[in-house]
Formats: sequence, structure tokens, C-alpha cells
Amino acid sequence: MKPDKNLIAGIIALLCVTLTLTLISTHPFSRHAGSNYILFAKFNQTSGLEPGAEVRLAGIKIGKVNHITLDENFKSVVELKIPQKIQIPDDSSASVVSINILGGKYVEIVPGGSEDNLQNGDYLDFTQDSPELPKLIDKMIAVSKNKGKN
Repeated sequence: MKPDKNLIAGIIALLCVTLTLTLISTHPFSRHAGSNYILFAKFNQTSGLEPGAEVRLAGIKIGKVNHITLDENFKSVVELKIPQKIQIPDDSSASVVSINILGGKYVEIVPGGSEDNLQNGDYLDFTQDSPELPKLIDKMIAVSKNKGKN
């Protein structure tokens, strides 16, 4: 009984794909290209910011929000995942910014001028909280009512 040619071709193709994927995943370049480091930023409130949200620098996506937790002082601690190839000065700032009026949020990093860079596990010391849209609208209404009375 002769083996089926299609079966032999399928087994050879499967072995080639497996070997290729193994070589790609173990190659030193692939491990280095995917390496990241973690930064933290503390905010008083991060309303609307979710894990998976973008981290941007100069408007360009450079990373993502990994986790958001609450510390012992009731501040939001945001964990940011940044590619190793992007080095951020240690006097940089982070702010929570709205994507649009519907409420999507992301973290914007504004680079500082220091020659020293943040390292894995460091905190961004300068942060600005997310503005709460309902509070801003209430303030705008109050200001317009006061102008109408004058």
C-alpha cells in the first residue's frame, strides 16, 4: 500500500511551517524588537481611561495602558507599557486626554528636556488629571448665566 501523495505533502508543509515559526520566535532580533518597559503615573482621577487605551507622544501612539489600580492614598496608579526603543526623559509629564466628546481617553506624554531617561518601574512625577466633562459644562453654563445678568 502506497502512502497518499497529498498526505505526504501536507506533513512536509506542516513541518516547514512549524520549523519557520520556531526559528522566528527564538531568533534574538524578535525578542529584542518586542521588548518593552513599564512606567507608572499617579492621577487624582482617571475617569474614562481604560486598560488597553493608547499612550501617545507628540500625538503618535507609542504604547498602551496595561493596568489601572488604586493606591493607599486613593490615587489612580496607571501602568504604561512603552517600547524599549522609545526613551522618555525623566522630567516628562503625563496627562489623561479625551479623544472626543463621547468620552474615549488616552494618556499623552509630553517629553521634558532632561538628558536622563526614565527606567523600567519609574514614575512620571508630573501628571495632569482627566477633565470631567459634566463639571466643565456646568462651569460654562454658570459663566454664561452670570454674563447674562450683567
